[in-house]
Amino acid sequence: MKFIQKKLTKVSYEDLKPENFIHLPKSRHRKVLILDMDETLIHCVDDIHTQNPDVILEIEFEGEETCCAGINLRPFLLESLIEINKYM
Repeated sequence: MKFIQKKLTKVSYEDLKPENFIHLPKSRHRKVLILDMDETLIHCVDDIHTQNPDVILEIEFEGEETCCAGINLRPFLLESLIEINKYM
């Protein structure tokens, strides 16, 4: 499995203005589940050559060399997301 991220940008204080927020559509559901990705759903791998990550992301920064980031999915992540999706 291979994902390619073309460009990463940093979040600025301008992005945090209420007019820049994403408003979710109204729903008949009353609950929202928000999951933290880093170290909760996924874990970054220090060395992609020796640790055999689940996913390798090729990240291209403008004017810089492409780097690769290794990601491991936490145990039972996919099964949990499938189960959660049943209630959506």
